[in-house]
Amino acid sequence: MRDEVLVKGAEAEAVLNNQAFRDAMEQIQKEIHERLINSGFDGSLRAERYREKLNLMLYLQARLRTILVNTVASGKLKAKALDARQLRKNKSH
Repeated sequence: MRDEVLVKGAEAEAVLNNQAFRDAMEQIQKEIHERLINSGFDGSLRAERYREKLNLMLYLQARLRTILVNTVASGKLKAKALDARQLRKNKSH
């Protein structure tokens, strides 16, 4: 379990630091924003549903980023806790 958290954290950090991933996320965000701006609003149910879908896409993109950031943080916290535990163990011996 410990190693799994550390590995997941490192993998998530690698994804966040990957230029292709960052470029793709930025491109998706810009595209969705452009579609929202250009979607117009004529008051129809169809237009409202389209805008809701675009907003959901933005939410999911942000959620993905948040999950990755939290995974990185969890891995780093776990690593610090393991280091502190090892240091205490070494001092007691």
